Amino acid sequence: MQNLVEIKKLDFSYGEKVIFKDFDLEIKPKRFVTILGKNGSGKTTLINILMGLIDSKGKIIIDGIILSKETKKFLRKDIGIVFENPDEHFVTDRVYDELAFILESQDYQKDDIDDKIVKVSELIGIEDLLNRKIISLSVGEKQLVALAIAIINKPKLLIMDEGLSNVDSYYREIILKILNVLRKRGMTIINITSNSEDSVYGTDIVIINNGKVVLNKTLLRAYKEEKEFINSGLSLPLIADLSLKLKYYNLTNKVYIDEKSLVDEIWK
Repeated sequence: MQNLVEIKKLDFSYGEKVIFKDFDLEIKPKRFVTILGKNGSGKTTLINILMGLIDSKGKIIIDGIILSKETKKFLRKDIGIVFENPDEHFVTDRVYDELAFILESQDYQKDDIDDKIVKVSELIGIEDLLNRKIISLSVGEKQLVALAIAIINKPKLLIMDEGLSNVDSYYREIILKILNVLRKRGMTIINITSNSEDSVYGTDIVIINNGKVVLNKTLLRAYKEEKEFINSGLSLPLIADLSLKLKYYNLTNKVYIDEKSLVDEIWK
């Protein structure tokens, strides 16, 4: 299967500070990849490089196309992004107008615009917000709208740039479940975060440390590499960490990622 994203021999520095050195990463399509790294590890810089916003040395291939000055505008059409601060997405006053603005800028007709807005609002669960003023929304509601903006044209790749760090646990869980629905429908998700708890909803984990990928494995295999988490200034998700400790005492037989399954295993 062809990779959706390939990064080969990426080098990038801010002045004399090296951010990436011989950085390699491959991401297959239809995966939900959590990229973890402590603050200052270069996660946001990596997004800017993928979007073609800053130049770097090395080769980046997205969906079989090499990223360059000539191709970056074309490639961006297949990339949706949700920022940490949802207000960075908004240019109008009302939710419906915000979604319509994206489509109008791409010359969609009125009927197509209405149809797309109905479909994305049903998928995200924001039908009741369409006639609301942006300023009246909570942070969680704003982030749901930002997600709708990012996916309204069904991009192949969706990037969450710390997109869950400002929302409460209620909206965080809603958004993570929506992301899994999107993945099952064929979208590739990259969630870039310093919060390892978010990773339990994904399929793969990548850890960045000292300018390199130090871990790139599927979910449960990654959680067995506790040393890489610790060395990178990260912690395992609570339930995974607890189940590993219980496994040491032969009270469990594997790594668990949800509380109910772990409790069932202990008390069976």
